[in-house]
Amino acid sequence: MKSRPHLNITYISERLKKALCDISQYKVTTVTAPMGYGKTTAVSSFLKETEAEGALVRRQSIYGNNVSLFWKSFCRLFFGMEIFEELSELPFPADENSRSFFLELVNESLTEDRPFYCFLDDLHLLSDPAVFELLFSLALHAPSCLHLILVSRNPVFSPGEKLLLGQRVLEIGAGDLSLSPEELQSYCILCGFRLSTDSLKILHQATEGWFSCVYLNLVSYLSSGHFILDSASIYDTIFHVLLEPLGAEEKKLLTILGMADEFTGEQAVYLWGDERARILLKQLTENNSFISRLPDPDTYRCHHMLKSCTRQMFQKLPQKEQNLYQVRMGKWYQKQGYYEDAFLWFALSDDYEALLDAVEESRGYALNIQHQEEVLRWLEKCPPDILSQHPYGILIFMRRLYTFRRIPEMLKLKDFFLKSVSGNSQLNPEERGNLLGECEVILSFLKYNDIQGMSFHHRKALQFMTRKTTSMGGSGSWTFGSPSVLTMYYRTPDSLEQVIADMKECMPFYYRLTDGHGSGAEDLTEAEARFLQGNFDAAKLPLSRAELAGTTKQQWGMLLCKDFLRMRMALFQGDYELLENLKTGQRHILKQKLQSMALNTLDMCDAFLDSILGVLERIPEWIALGKLESALVLHPAMPMLYMTYGQVLMAQGNFTRLIALEPEFRSRFSIYPNLLCTLYLEIQLAGSFCRLGDNEKALSHLLKAFSIGEKDGLAVPFAENGSFIRPLLEQVEDTSHQPFICRIFSLHDLLEQGKAAISERVSLSQRPDCLTDSEWKLAKLAASRLSNREIASEMGFSEGTVKQYLNRIYGKLHIEGDNRNKRWQLEKFFSS
Repeated sequence: MKSRPHLNITYISERLKKALCDISQYKVTTVTAPMGYGKTTAVSSFLKETEAEGALVRRQSIYGNNVSLFWKSFCRLFFGMEIFEELSELPFPADENSRSFFLELVNESLTEDRPFYCFLDDLHLLSDPAVFELLFSLALHAPSCLHLILVSRNPVFSPGEKLLLGQRVLEIGAGDLSLSPEELQSYCILCGFRLSTDSLKILHQATEGWFSCVYLNLVSYLSSGHFILDSASIYDTIFHVLLEPLGAEEKKLLTILGMADEFTGEQAVYLWGDERARILLKQLTENNSFISRLPDPDTYRCHHMLKSCTRQMFQKLPQKEQNLYQVRMGKWYQKQGYYEDAFLWFALSDDYEALLDAVEESRGYALNIQHQEEVLRWLEKCPPDILSQHPYGILIFMRRLYTFRRIPEMLKLKDFFLKSVSGNSQLNPEERGNLLGECEVILSFLKYNDIQGMSFHHRKALQFMTRKTTSMGGSGSWTFGSPSVLTMYYRTPDSLEQVIADMKECMPFYYRLTDGHGSGAEDLTEAEARFLQGNFDAAKLPLSRAELAGTTKQQWGMLLCKDFLRMRMALFQGDYELLENLKTGQRHILKQKLQSMALNTLDMCDAFLDSILGVLERIPEWIALGKLESALVLHPAMPMLYMTYGQVLMAQGNFTRLIALEPEFRSRFSIYPNLLCTLYLEIQLAGSFCRLGDNEKALSHLLKAFSIGEKDGLAVPFAENGSFIRPLLEQVEDTSHQPFICRIFSLHDLLEQGKAAISERVSLSQRPDCLTDSEWKLAKLAASRLSNREIASEMGFSEGTVKQYLNRIYGKLHIEGDNRNKRWQLEKFFSS
């Protein structure tokens, strides 16, 4: 009996199979071709065989240009591994530091010999360069067991990146995927078609081996006995060939499911409202290659071309029916905890009651800077009577509008909130008080940098509230990533003692509201002030109090500020061991606590200290090159970053550039009155003009610096730049300045002694360029005769990771022999 032709099979040409087999030999494979060339099918076929042989295979499908959704989905590739929980808590690695941290986690986690294939499909839907920088870094530095497969309609890497990847990258393109005439014939025979030579020739000429077009034409031939070669649009062909012949129920189900990018059988039942959805879905999958079942349990996917058609059909449904299914879709995602998807569907259906419920349920954590325009649109379209019934949701939007720096809109929403709360009879006095208190906490953000102004709102909030605030708290950075507390709140000359007093008065009210968020701030303010006055002994007690408070409340940002101050003091003491231990210890803690953004803060500390020391090669590259916008640094911490960059330019001798950047620096320092940063700028400008021979301008800036720092006795900033401004200080004729100048000279002499002692030790411990910081630290531990277990404990690695690191280190340093001999050579390397 002659069997009926069947098209729903997978065909991979022998030529393509050979190309796919090479994937296992490369760190990264790019598969690029226009839509409909069978990219996904080809890769899925290869991975199915690879998985059967014991490899670990994970897949991520990308459905839109949303980086936060991409990152959440990307993290799920590592589900079931130790790394998964850590990655899930990290923000998207948008800068060099966070990418390096991410790569460390991956390299530490993937130590098994089992191959691990990560298949990322439809990358062309993403446009953010940071995503591709992350993938490039992963391709360049990932462990050998990891294989990336990146599928896109567009080139994934630039020519320069491909050159750097070299033999790590395999490229598969449209030429590999399209069918030759002979392959087309083989496919037809496999499907049960016996076409004439002329028919095959016509079919190949019309389709040029484009797989989707071949498939659709054969479906048409099977049902009508002829090809559709004159169709003006592939979408028209899909509709007529695949959708028009379906029954009403199948067509309706596809119309609804086409809303989703991927869907499960359970989701299909939920949306359809009938268990028969599973049976219909099974039939559709068996008879249509444009609907496929994914490796994930009970998960399905429509091909992009079919989805485009079904979405056009969905738009023709009555509006009321569209809204019904969109709300169901939103409810489904809300139940799964996928709030960003839920927001989208509720907004599409104009169901703002459901949208606000989801926003409140998620506490707004799923909203980020990418939702700025959407939030503004929701607020504009939401009926006021619905919005007024969601006071907590209004507060969440107020908080986000402040983050977006949309202050007029925030204040307008505040007025609406106050009217809504006062007129809401459903609120009891306690609920109303807590809401009004939260509003005061959010309004305090507007007084940032003015501690008394902020505290006014904090005290009002305490009068209203019977619980802790939900708007602030936890172990998040109270300093917004600034490595200095005093820099944030020192606003006017001759006010240092008042700032210290204000912090001591105001912070306890804030701690009561937030359960200790920012603990230690008032003590750090005092410690920094005494340090900048050169009174190092007086700084020790408040510094110890700050450490105790920060440790008790797990305030990692405050502890970083504390250690930065200790590092600065170590320069004057010439204590190399303390300086290095604080640096490496902080980096270890921040990584252990997943404080990836704070790694940029630590880079600011390193850049400042190494500039003072004159060790230019150790300054983090992104700061040394002035790429200040390339790293994730929050707005309130930017003044400190620019002040640090000024020190870097001084150390580099790049005085002309610093002078040219003066307007930019002043602009940064004036958004909030950052007087300490302005003091450093005046000193840096004085030193720059002095080195360039313009004595008049140099003295002018020096006197401006005196007008800021002299009354408060801030001698250390001058001493830190003493090698640039000492000739100027000697020219000052006004005798009223002499006591202050003598203090500067004394501190500068002490600093020079400390720098000399540290510089001598630094020269003995320079890291070779071939080793990373982690490799260098591990190599030093190994050379000090620690066992692999002891090294693992010290660095927070597994023993297997330590072995991998040591093998890389031996290779880079060209150390050969047995393990004992290699350790001996490593010790000799450090002692030479």
